[in-house]
Amino acid sequence: MNKNIDALASYIPKDKKSPPWIYIYEIDKISHQMKSDFCFPISNTNIKSVTAPFFIKNFPSFEGYVYDFRGNYNKSHRGWFQLLKQVEMQNEKIVFPIVEIFHDSPFSSTDDKMWLSQTFFSLKTSYKNK
Repeated sequence: MNKNIDALASYIPKDKKSPPWIYIYEIDKISHQMKSDFCFPISNTNIKSVTAPFFIKNFPSFEGYVYDFRGNYNKSHRGWFQLLKQVEMQNEKIVFPIVEIFHDSPFSSTDDKMWLSQTFFSLKTSYKNK
């Protein structure tokens, strides 16, 4: 994410910037890998074209829950794994995608312990009742 954020953000007009998102399709808890897209939400009128490796894509909306994470974004994946653990302990399962929105900027000179990201997710019951 950090490698491409400045180049990706350069496509968005300065007065139209909103917090970046990560749209997560899959998390492998064993290998600690995930499939995702890192993006900025835009309206179709903001940007006419982009060049590779960037792309414009529509993501479907969904209803669900929100999990707030405070801390350095380099550690937000720990929040995802904690969330997965808590959900499984309640005999439920997260339905992908998971969407995390990063509300604070690492360039804001604010205390990184107070940065806020919000993770949006849906649930389904996945285990037999005990």
